[in-house]
Amino acid sequence: FAIPRAIWEKIGAFDERFECYWSDTDYAKRLVDAGIDVHINPEVNVKHPEGARTLKHYKGTTEVSDEQKFKEKWGRTWFDPITGT
Repeated sequence: FAIPRAIWEKIGAFDERFECYWSDTDYAKRLVDAGIDVHINPEVNVKHPEGARTLKHYKGTTEVSDEQKFKEKWGRTWFDPITGT
């Protein structure tokens, strides 16, 4: 994510109910719902060395739990930030 400070202040921080997964999808939905364009660059590849260790720790029940939290919040378990659907 690369977000201008003014937008961060308008939208707020990530929803802390999401422990490890779905927070980026939730944030993208909040941006689109606020009328802010979301741009995705498929050429960008971010290496996150801590991610491998985190994935081993959280993979499984937390992933399912966060998916359920997203569904409870938005009524579905998917969101396309490009189309807004």
